[in-house]
Amino acid sequence: MATKVDGPHPATMLTDTLVLTFKHLSTPDLIRASLVCRLWSLLALNMHWSKDWVTLSQVVARLQGLNVTKEAQGQELGVVGKEAWITFNEHHAEKVQYLTLEVPLTQELCDLLKKFVSGTERPGLPFPKLYALSIASKAMNWSDDEELMDTVKFILTSPLLSFIIDHHESSQPLRVNAILKTLVDLAPQLRHLKAFQTSPRELIGNFPGGFGAFKQLTQLHVSEITYSAWKSLEGCPKLAEVMLQYSGMVWDGSVEMEDTTVLPTLHTLRIDNRCQTPTFPKAYIYPILLHTTMPSLRTIQLEITDSAPRFEMIIRRLQENSPLIEELTWWYDCDETTSKIEHLLPFARLVRLTLIPFGSPCGPLTNAHMEEISRKLPRLKELYYRPRGDGIIVALTDASLVTLARHSPLLEKVHLEMQLGNFTPDACVVDPHLSVRELSIRVLNLSEEAIPAFASFLTTIYPNVDASSFSVTVGHFDEADQRRTQTSLTDAFIKARRGGT
Repeated sequence: MATKVDGPHPATMLTDTLVLTFKHLSTPDLIRASLVCRLWSLLALNMHWSKDWVTLSQVVARLQGLNVTKEAQGQELGVVGKEAWITFNEHHAEKVQYLTLEVPLTQELCDLLKKFVSGTERPGLPFPKLYALSIASKAMNWSDDEELMDTVKFILTSPLLSFIIDHHESSQPLRVNAILKTLVDLAPQLRHLKAFQTSPRELIGNFPGGFGAFKQLTQLHVSEITYSAWKSLEGCPKLAEVMLQYSGMVWDGSVEMEDTTVLPTLHTLRIDNRCQTPTFPKAYIYPILLHTTMPSLRTIQLEITDSAPRFEMIIRRLQENSPLIEELTWWYDCDETTSKIEHLLPFARLVRLTLIPFGSPCGPLTNAHMEEISRKLPRLKELYYRPRGDGIIVALTDASLVTLARHSPLLEKVHLEMQLGNFTPDACVVDPHLSVRELSIRVLNLSEEAIPAFASFLTTIYPNVDASSFSVTVGHFDEADQRRTQTSLTDAFIKARRGGT
């Protein structure tokens, strides 16, 4: 069995990853999408590739800038075939890092995948940079062919592979039953499981020990989970990552909230709970944080909109029981920001902090907050402030940029939304050896007349930012003005870097 190739986690590459799900894209649309990013690191192949009218090698050629033939324009991509699959491998597979298959798994394709995941010779599947491979349940034929199913089960237990149970399966009871039967067989070896909008009662109801039956499980992504199912994760001695997405926790009454769950190997917990429904009330998801000990936790994503007292309890619990946290992403309602930001500051080991306010326009992040962050988080390397929604008050000004330049010497990446104050470039005295290499800001009130002075200001406080890693957008400009302003800023930035020549 092949061992997993060391590499960055997919979640850490979202800012420089092109995710292409080729469903109903015409070739021109596909080309335009490719121009968003020059890096292909994640590819989703599904049932809309066609070998009949265009091969993947032709698509790759067009993405590399060659002419698009007229007969191909406006057509849609159809079903992937062996010829297109192998052609793609020959031309572009060496760049693929994360691959999801939704195409039907034939015996021929399974044989190729089997050679790949077993670490033997890889004819037709040369993915030297592949870190993760996923197979969607919709790709499963659930055949009566025992040889084919044995091959499929072997593939699904590879360290490289995630098994994705798609939410569309819930409307097909026969397929759900087949999936669950397969899960029973796979449970002792399965390493990565993703089940979206699938009831935990259906998912693990066949397992007396709940998730404890998955002894090799390292990664779990689910949208609904019961308290008893969460508690059963204690039986997964290798569990490293859990993502709870777009829903909440269902209390089935089988476990008392006072029971403490201990997950000693968990290093990543992501709670993406922005979708509130009567079935999945938001508040239900967070009591688990008050009754779970995660001593190895390093990365956590939260959306906490509870009252300040409960928020303080959750943060205090994390600080006491998860002292190694280095990456924190926090979605929060803008109200009560002042009373909550200060509670994040004791996470002194933080190297990456992402703040995403949304909803109410009250309580914006201020320059004073930013000064506290810069002084009390000395290890910070990446800082992201990305307000979402209409009406949010943006109170940060250029003074925060100066503060970060003076008090966060290890900072490498800065992404902020702000407005201009009375910036004075000549008054800035900062360390010329600052490590910031990437700067992205959205300025709400930048006029064209202020562009040269603002560019000079930025080069003064962040002398090591390269023009290719420099991005400024302006809130009130339309798309055409945005492009023109970005070009003007970049030109002014380069000119200021050269000393005005």
